[in-house]
Amino acid sequence: MAAKKAAAVPVTPEMIDKAARTTTVKDLVKLAEAFVRAGAHGPFPTELPIFGPCAVRKPEEGVVYRRHNIPVGTRVNASKITIGKRDGLIFVLPIEGEWVCDKGPVEWIELGWDDVINSFADLADRIEGYLDGVKVAEIQASVKDAIAKNPAMHKILTEGFVLAQTHKKEDVAASVDQEHPLWGQF
Repeated sequence: MAAKKAAAVPVTPEMIDKAARTTTVKDLVKLAEAFVRAGAHGPFPTELPIFGPCAVRKPEEGVVYRRHNIPVGTRVNASKITIGKRDGLIFVLPIEGEWVCDKGPVEWIELGWDDVINSFADLADRIEGYLDGVKVAEIQASVKDAIAKNPAMHKILTEGFVLAQTHKKEDVAASVDQEHPLWGQF
């Protein structure tokens, strides 16, 4: 007889507040900032072929995911990081220019950290360079561990992380503008 799955616990503001004070969420916020700062140096070409999920635009279905070979030299930008229930950190990378595979036009690809390390050496190095000693693999492990211990953490981390990335993009865009030598001269 199969065991019944426990009912999902409703997420409360107190749970989100408590989770916001954990090192996992603080590291995710650092990662969001590092990803935005590293992404400012893009687009990044793939250095090795990758077999991974591609968001393909279909006129009749909208955007659907298809696994496809991503060729060497495909240029991508850094967009955002999402959190998967099973995979942990998922890096969303929009295609620079146009790439049409046999399944249709590809809008973006989604990769795990191992694929980012193996396929975009410059991107991975830049992200970890902005993290001041924190390793993305450690953040990945803590996210997966938190979700494994409490499935409600997926929703808590996802919602908080989306908000954190939005704020960091605004902060980084403002600071990058101010770092420009001609900022404020006009």
